[in-house]
Amino acid sequence: MSLEQLDPNFTAPKRLRLAAILRASVWAEFAFLQDHVGLSKTDLSKQMKHLIDAGYAESKRAGGRRGGTAWFRLTRDGASAYDQHLTALHQLTSDVPVSPNTPD
Repeated sequence: MSLEQLDPNFTAPKRLRLAAILRASVWAEFAFLQDHVGLSKTDLSKQMKHLIDAGYAESKRAGGRRGGTAWFRLTRDGASAYDQHLTALHQLTSDVPVSPNTPD
């Protein structure tokens, strides 16, 4: 297991939490994500833009631009990358050697 197997798009805790919610959802509404991650509108927009730019999420608007609602979901690539990242995290934290030595 190497640290290179971790996806840098998910090493930020905010994006990891957003990806977890999106992985469990078909589509998630902006306000729902904001409530469950506790981010400001600006920060949530920034984090989602990062995932969208990486090709890991997509968005759609319902109700028009002004006053409309933004919805998000993971792409197939995003879901796969998220799953691989979790596998890498699990391997990183479960393959821990135990030191046979004790201090004198």
